[in-house]
Amino acid sequence: MTIENAATAQAPPVEDVKHAPDQHALVGKPLISQPVPASPERVNQIVATGEQKTSGVSTAVGPFASDVHNHVWTNLVYAEQKSAFLFAAITGVLAYLHSRGATRRWFVGFHQWRLPELLAFLAVFGLVFAGFCVILVVLPRLKGSSTGIVYWKAIASFPSASDYSDRVINSEPGHLDRAKLEHCYELSKICDSKFRFVKVGMWSGSVGLFAAILYIGFF
Repeated sequence: MTIENAATAQAPPVEDVKHAPDQHALVGKPLISQPVPASPERVNQIVATGEQKTSGVSTAVGPFASDVHNHVWTNLVYAEQKSAFLFAAITGVLAYLHSRGATRRWFVGFHQWRLPELLAFLAVFGLVFAGFCVILVVLPRLKGSSTGIVYWKAIASFPSASDYSDRVINSEPGHLDRAKLEHCYELSKICDSKFRFVKVGMWSGSVGLFAAILYIGFF
């Protein structure tokens, strides 16, 4: 191999030398590539994905709010149905006790009371108090937000039907779900109050019914 051929073989092509990185220019610079700005199409895709996630959360809250509302409302109806059954049973037993003279037997001096008078008093008083508790169960509860969109009293406070419709239609889905959940809380407080009276009425009625059975059975 001649000297000219060897020099030609060792020298890099002109194009390789032209595109080769400058080693001095790379000194002190990180070797990590800089991020490429996202294209408008990619930005729109990210925004759409975020909207889908947000709407997914709202979609999850909406059915939950409806289920809770139905659950609470079912328990409200159950409490009133149970109170109606108790009231019917209480009035029936009281009517029978009255026909047996139990409602008048304890209208004597307290020093004259014996076991029949005591049983008659416990039966009548227990059943009457139970009936009073049952009436409190079905007593209307009118407390609630006067500026909401779910409570009937708040809906009636709107000037017109179109104003209420516009308020609901122009509301965000999250606002509608929040309004329903707040109404669920208000109904739950009412339900708790109703079942408290049902519980007291059942205990008082049980005492009165037990005393009535003893009085009817032995006197």
